[in-house]
Amino acid sequence: MVKNECVEQESLFWQAFHYAPIGMALISLDGKALKVNPIACSLLGYTEDELRSMYINDYTHPEDLELNMIVKQEVLAGIRDSYSLEKRFFHKDGHVISVSLTISLVRDGKYRPLFFISQLQDISKQKKTEENLLEIKKQYQLITENSVDIIVKYDSSIRVVYISPSCFEITGYKPNELKGKCVLDFCHPDDINEILGNHLKMVNLSDIRRFSFRFKHKNGHYIWLETTAKAIFDDNNDLVEVLSFSRDVTERKKYELQIKESEERYKSLFINHPDVTFSLDLEGKYTSINQAFQDTMGYTMEELSANPTSFRKLIIKNNIIKGDYHFNQAIKGNVQRFQLMATNKKNNALIFDVTYIPMVVDEQVVGVYGIARNITSKKKVQKELKLARERLDSFIDHNVDPILIFDNDDRVIRVNTTFEQVFGWRAGELLGLKLDKLPYKIKEDQLEVADKVKQIKKGIPWEGHETKRLRKDGTLLNVLISGFHLQKEKRGFDGWAVIIRDITEKKQAEELFVRSEKLSIAGQLAAGIAHEIRNPMTAIKGFIQLIKSDLPDKPEYFDIITSEIGRIELILSELLILAKPQTITISMIEIHSLINEVITLLNMEALLNNVEIKTLYHEKEIYIHCEINQIKQVCINFIKNAIESMPKGGTLTIQIMLKDSTGVLIRFIDEGYGISASVLEKLGQPFYTTKEKGTGLGYMVSKKIIENHKGTITVTSKLNKGSVFEIFLPLNEMQ
Repeated sequence: MVKNECVEQESLFWQAFHYAPIGMALISLDGKALKVNPIACSLLGYTEDELRSMYINDYTHPEDLELNMIVKQEVLAGIRDSYSLEKRFFHKDGHVISVSLTISLVRDGKYRPLFFISQLQDISKQKKTEENLLEIKKQYQLITENSVDIIVKYDSSIRVVYISPSCFEITGYKPNELKGKCVLDFCHPDDINEILGNHLKMVNLSDIRRFSFRFKHKNGHYIWLETTAKAIFDDNNDLVEVLSFSRDVTERKKYELQIKESEERYKSLFINHPDVTFSLDLEGKYTSINQAFQDTMGYTMEELSANPTSFRKLIIKNNIIKGDYHFNQAIKGNVQRFQLMATNKKNNALIFDVTYIPMVVDEQVVGVYGIARNITSKKKVQKELKLARERLDSFIDHNVDPILIFDNDDRVIRVNTTFEQVFGWRAGELLGLKLDKLPYKIKEDQLEVADKVKQIKKGIPWEGHETKRLRKDGTLLNVLISGFHLQKEKRGFDGWAVIIRDITEKKQAEELFVRSEKLSIAGQLAAGIAHEIRNPMTAIKGFIQLIKSDLPDKPEYFDIITSEIGRIELILSELLILAKPQTITISMIEIHSLINEVITLLNMEALLNNVEIKTLYHEKEIYIHCEINQIKQVCINFIKNAIESMPKGGTLTIQIMLKDSTGVLIRFIDEGYGISASVLEKLGQPFYTTKEKGTGLGYMVSKKIIENHKGTITVTSKLNKGSVFEIFLPLNEMQ
């Protein structure tokens, strides 16, 4: 990026040089043109190539050679930075042209002169006018009145005695507005001392002074005037007047300032460049360094100059050949870009991204400009990133679970070895396939998977989805799927991945465990049946014996026998539900209607026990797939339990609501005596009950029915506060 800025700055300079409205040229120290813009070529009548093959003296008027040589030597000696003078040149066709010439010297970082920048402005017409003024005094007034430059006569106190009409076009003032006024009143405050200095020199030394100053235009802004002034004395050497010629050079000054600013920017860019910046001579020794060089490498320019240091001294040994190669290429005129390791003053090894730019003067490479960016930290991060990627690749390839990676278009871009081993498909058979075309999926799972992928792309992980997947040989595997998005290094997503865990063996173990539990429960049931049936049977036997001897007088015995037999039948019917699968008929029912039917059935019993049943239903109808009689049986059990838990009466609230659009919640909230924590732990165990005539099978049967419907039962309770029996039934199951 820095290189581009430098190129851009250089490009702007050359554009300004080429399209300048005045003649411009770069002149070597021995007086040969290096670069000439079109205006200068037009002014002299030569092409640029013709001028570059000639010396300035070849087309300079002989009478102007000595003056030019004197001021040139003063500039080279450092007495002045630049000079301006009028000079005559021979046009290519032979006629003489006069120019206003401004010369400035360009030096290198060690203040050594490099070349001159020359600015030429055709003043032939002006010179001719001046000559005519001197030669033909009769035409003096006519010339002054029509001069395009401002002609001013002022006295020893620098007050305007006469000013030509051209002042109006340049300054906005009419002559009578300036006549009698002190020139200093219109000058920029910063230029007054220079004007006074030139005035004193004219008066004391009687020489022609040429200087520039800022004059306040009538509109309020300042313009630059370039003035040539001469003091006129009488025979007694008394000052008569000062005659000056001023022209508007605002545009020229603007370009001069732009050039100066450009030079300052280049200088500032070098000094303040955030990267290590330096220059080398043709031997590879440092000729300049910036602050970043000092901060990074630890050396000052004084240290490098006291013992002229080659760049090779700072490069680590095994990089010297590489450094020499790129340096030699640069001094041949080729820009170089490469990476290099060097050591600073503290002997710390650093890695740099280096650019070498040839420094060309007069079409000759005089040195190398270098920019070196410290990329040590970047290299370290890249190394760590590479290591992290290698670890990730190793994790994916050697993971015990199958892994699929998808791009943002849901196409498979990676398949690990475990996937190939578990499912039988080779990576080449799956790469590039879209998610919906993968052969291992099952149709029943497609809609849910599509929803989960949308969830993953929003940054929400998909965890622990239990389903089935197809192997290539046609067998189904029980699997647990987790999905997550892949983060880019900076921001955004770079695809997503799924990890598939084969839980077939785990599922088989769970089923085996369930079967074992069922056998255990069956054993408990058998023991319970033996215990529970023995007692009523004993009573039956006893009363039958009594009936034989005293039948006419004891009819209530028959009632007892009937009650006990009914008790046995109830126990057996509940046991049958647990003992073997029941044939069920699934249908779609509206849950509000089902609950209302149960309430109608039990409402009389509730009223007899002083219990009020309240309902809080969802505002819209809710349909579920279920076996209606079984769900009714569960609701009857819970409503009866609630009524029995409130012997002194109370309120039973039945709530129906949706849960996350996935299922329905049915809650039975009573105000009964509650259930202790110790009893809650044993709730559901066969034949465990706190009721005097209970069997302990009601809750167990209800739980079994709800689980068969892929639902759950949750019980919460507080002593003397009441209990909440909550049923969750999914909306899309049992279809």
